[in-house]
Amino acid sequence: MSILGVDDIVAWNGAMQSYSKARQWQSVLHLLYEAPKYDLQLTLVTYVIAISSCYAWPLALAVLEEFRRSRLQQDIQDINAYNAAISACNKGEEWQRALQLLSNLPQAQLLPDVVTFNTASSACGKVSEWQRSLTLLQQMQDLQLEATVISFGAALSAAEKGQQWPLALQLLSEMKDGLVAGNVIVFSAAISACEKGSQWLQAMQLLEDLKEGCGGQCLRQQWAVAACAGTAVRDAARWNSRQHHYLQQRPERPRESGAMAVGHEVAVRGLKGRVAAVRCD
Repeated sequence: MSILGVDDIVAWNGAMQSYSKARQWQSVLHLLYEAPKYDLQLTLVTYVIAISSCYAWPLALAVLEEFRRSRLQQDIQDINAYNAAISACNKGEEWQRALQLLSNLPQAQLLPDVVTFNTASSACGKVSEWQRSLTLLQQMQDLQLEATVISFGAALSAAEKGQQWPLALQLLSEMKDGLVAGNVIVFSAAISACEKGSQWLQAMQLLEDLKEGCGGQCLRQQWAVAACAGTAVRDAARWNSRQHHYLQQRPERPRESGAMAVGHEVAVRGLKGRVAAVRCD
């Protein structure tokens, strides 16, 4: 009889899962190492739960290494334990270790799946390694794995953080060609990339596409202000600040300054008018 009053590994795994959901990783690892003492045969599920519960990537890799040394890996060809470890690296922004695990799969005689690529791509995207994220998306397609909205979302997030707005638009176009439906998260990343590249006209077009494809979420208005008004108003503020400093250095105010100020104010008002026209349904 075990310390939990059960002699079934399924029930033992259930207890580990409960501790994992409560984020009590110490208890999860305690049960992992206690199980053999009660003649409980560890399973793949046992290791996956343990790896997923680890709060830090070094612990996750340590448990994965124990799994690799066990006979389970030879007996069960399953990618889930590696996916859990890559996910831990993703959370810790250890993109290089995530890619290393991915490269180790052939040695383990395992094939990556969509989750593997998505998680590794997300790890690259968090640190603006957009080229690697794009490469992973291409590798996934080369293996004839069907890219999902999460796959493109990871690449788009990388493009946004890397301020690669042309790439963001290209990825959206590929999604459309592949009949992959977008969502608010995907469009938000693309709009943010355009905002960072001062491409407010492109951002407005994406906003219209989002309106047609994703329904009337109120998040659209927030991104409209950020993408369209944000860049232009910031530029306007910088322009006005420079103009004000210039005028203070002049004993006489030139006539052209007033005309330019009025013209600029009209332009900004026009932009704000377009932003205001985008409302939630």
